[in-house]
Amino acid sequence: MEKDRRLIIAGNWKMNKTVAEALDLVQDLVREVQQVKEVDVVICPAFTALGEVSKKVIDTNIRLGAQNMSEQAAGAHTGEIAAEMLKEFLVRYVILGHSERRQYQEETDSLISKKALAAHAVLLGGLEPEGLVAEAGEGPERDEGAEKLGAEQAEPQGGGPAAARDGALSRSPAQGERLP
Repeated sequence: MEKDRRLIIAGNWKMNKTVAEALDLVQDLVREVQQVKEVDVVICPAFTALGEVSKKVIDTNIRLGAQNMSEQAAGAHTGEIAAEMLKEFLVRYVILGHSERRQYQEETDSLISKKALAAHAVLLGGLEPEGLVAEAGEGPERDEGAEKLGAEQAEPQGGGPAAARDGALSRSPAQGERLP
């Protein structure tokens, strides 16, 4: 039996907002979305703001997400962050497979699958891998990208198909595009 899923409305803050700016924004968001009950509201601030922002959303309907994570649990991986570290900030979602990381950091399907497995290993503690689909491109390219990642989620490379399937699959609108 497939579990019921709620819709997720997520905001990826990318490499924007200092900690102080993030706190100002989250204060406004808490007030603006406090009555929203139909969907899960998720914010994904920069890593530098996760600790302080987590304190501000702890007793609200806003969930915290991370913009990325390592496939490694620990070790000499300069600049990376592990799922267990994110869990300390009460992060429940993580964006994996973002088009910008695929393009600029050359992340592969295999690496994203390993990250999904690492996120799933911590899932019992509340971390849900959220794959971001087909952000680059226009028209048919976007649809083909969504179909391709949907297939990858069903049978990820590197093993553990169920682990990758248990995450949420999302698609970002192109600039100016409206989603139904």
